[in-house]
Amino acid sequence: MTYDELYQYAIFMLSRRDYGTTELKRPFSTKDQRSR
Repeated sequence: MTYDELYQYAIFMLSRRDYGTTELKRPFSTKDQRSR
């Protein structure tokens, strides 16, 4: 495995993790809008 392959794999895993956390962040963003 080359460094470039490792780099792309790390970005892939991070993007998958962010994809899951965006659904967790959604309710918090709606709460922020209500408080304003």
